[in-house]
Amino acid sequence: MHETQGRGIEEYIEVYSELDGEWRVWEKDGERAGVTFHVRRAPSNRKPWLGTILVHPDRRGTGLGCGILLTLGEELAAENKAVFAAVPASESGWLEFLSKSGFEQYKSEKDEGGKEHLLLLKPLQP
Repeated sequence: MHETQGRGIEEYIEVYSELDGEWRVWEKDGERAGVTFHVRRAPSNRKPWLGTILVHPDRRGTGLGCGILLTLGEELAAENKAVFAAVPASESGWLEFLSKSGFEQYKSEKDEGGKEHLLLLKPLQP
């Protein structure tokens, strides 16, 4: 699975440039271990959305990704009841990770190109 979907990192980041969101680098044991992008108010529904979570390959399967999502959820819970995410239906690994992190599927949609995406939400507790 290639996280940047076949694009160079600059092109990948550019996709998010029009959104009013936050890129964040996460560290573990003094080393960069993950990167996230999220928005507090998406144009589509004015709700918080997780745009990206990338975890260093050496840190995968250690609970770091779930911990990052827990921390983001705690930050967003003061003002929101849920955080949203979307994944291509064909990416079962991404879906499994988000499910383990507390996300639930609530619908599916097709993009402009006809590719199916699963829309997920994670209830937040204040």
